[in-house]
Amino acid sequence: MSKIAQLKIFLFCLTLLCGTASAETISWPSAVEITTKNNAELRGARADFDSTQALENSAKSGYLPVVTGTLSATKSNTPVVSGSGAVVGGNRTATTYSATLSASENIFNGLADLGRTQQAEANTRVAAATLQTVRAKASRDLKANFESLTYSKESVRLTSEILKRREDNLRLVELRFESGRENKGSVLLSRAYLNQARYENLQAKNAVSRARVDLAKTLGIDDESTLDVTGEVPLDPPPSADLAWTKLASETPDHVKSAAQEDAAMAATTIARSGFFPTLGLTGSAGRQGDRFFPEDHRWSVGLNLTFPLFSGFKDYANLKSAIASRVSSLESRVSVDRDLLVRLKQARNDFEEAFEKLKVDESFRDAAQTRAEIARNKYNNGLQTFDDWDIIESDLINRQKVALASKQNRVVNEAAWEQVQGKGILP
Repeated sequence: MSKIAQLKIFLFCLTLLCGTASAETISWPSAVEITTKNNAELRGARADFDSTQALENSAKSGYLPVVTGTLSATKSNTPVVSGSGAVVGGNRTATTYSATLSASENIFNGLADLGRTQQAEANTRVAAATLQTVRAKASRDLKANFESLTYSKESVRLTSEILKRREDNLRLVELRFESGRENKGSVLLSRAYLNQARYENLQAKNAVSRARVDLAKTLGIDDESTLDVTGEVPLDPPPSADLAWTKLASETPDHVKSAAQEDAAMAATTIARSGFFPTLGLTGSAGRQGDRFFPEDHRWSVGLNLTFPLFSGFKDYANLKSAIASRVSSLESRVSVDRDLLVRLKQARNDFEEAFEKLKVDESFRDAAQTRAEIARNKYNNGLQTFDDWDIIESDLINRQKVALASKQNRVVNEAAWEQVQGKGILP
C-alpha cells in the first residue's frame, strides 16, 4: 500500500474519531441533571429566592439593638478671655479627642417591626412558590423539547420510509401503465404523491434543527449543532377523575403564592397602622474625652425617648387606606386564583387522559392499516383491485402512521402539562 493511500486512510479514521467526539448524545437522566444545573430561568429563580431570604433576615434586625463606635479628633482656635469674660488678646489653639461607644434599642414602634418581619416571611414564601413554578415549567419544557427532538428524528425515519414506499408505488404503477393495465392519471397521481413525500421529508429534516435549538435552550447549552438524544421520556398513566381537587389545588405553588401575597398585604396593613402609635426607644453611650490620645476623662449617658405622632399631613391615614385596599385586592386575587386552579387542574387531567387513550386508538388504527395495505398491495399486483381502491388504503396507512407518531408526542406533552399545573415535575 502506498504512503498516499495510508495517509488517506489515516485522515479518514481521524475524521470519524473527531466527528464521534464532537457529537453530544444526551440520555434522559443526563438531560435532567444538565437542566437542573444550567437552565437559565431556574438559576435566576434560585438567585431571586436567595435574595428574598436574605431580606427576611434583614427585617428581623429591627428586634436587635444598634451599636456604634466613634473616634474623633477636633482642633479649635478660640480667643483668650479673662475671668470677667473680656478678651485679653491672642488666640488659643486646642485639640480635643474623644472615643464613644453608643447603643440604641427600639422598645416599641407601633408593631412596625412585627409587620416588617411578617411581610418579609410572606415574601420569602412568594419567592419559594415562584421558584417551584419555574422548576415545574422547566420540567415541562424539558419533557416537551426532549420528546420533540425524538419525534423529529422519528419523523425523518417515517418520512424516509414513506418516500421509499411512494417510489416503489410509482414504479409499480408505471409498469402496469406500460403493460396497458393502468391509465396515465394514476401515474401522474403517483408522481404527485412522490413529490409530496420528498417535501415532507425535507420538512422533517428541518424540524430536527428547530427541535435541537429548543432543547438546547432548556438544557442551557449554547451550541446545539451536534446535540442528540437517546432513550425516551418516562411515562405514567393518568390519575382517576376522583381526586380531592380542593386539596390538590391548595398544594400548588400558584395557591401558595397567592396566599403568601395576601399575608404580605395583611402585614403591610400592620405597618401602616404603626404610624398612629407612639414609639419608645432606649439610648446609651459611654466614652472618654481629653486633649491627649487616648483620652482619659470618662463620660456616659442614658436616655429614654417617648415620641407621640401628632400630625403628619394625613400621610399615615393615606398609607393605611392604601394598605387596606391592597389587602382586599390580594384577598379577591387569591379567591380568583383558587377557582381558576380547579378549572385548569381538571382540564389538564382530562387532556392527559384523552391523549393517553387516543394514542392507543391511533396505534390500533395504524396496525390495522398496515395489515390492510399489505393485503391491498398483493391484490393490486394480481389485478384483483383497482388503483383507486388501492390508493385509498395506501394513503390511509400513511396518514395513520403520521397520526400515531404525533399522538405519541402529544401524550408526553399532555402529561408534562398536567404535572406543570400541579407545580410538580422531574427536576429536584
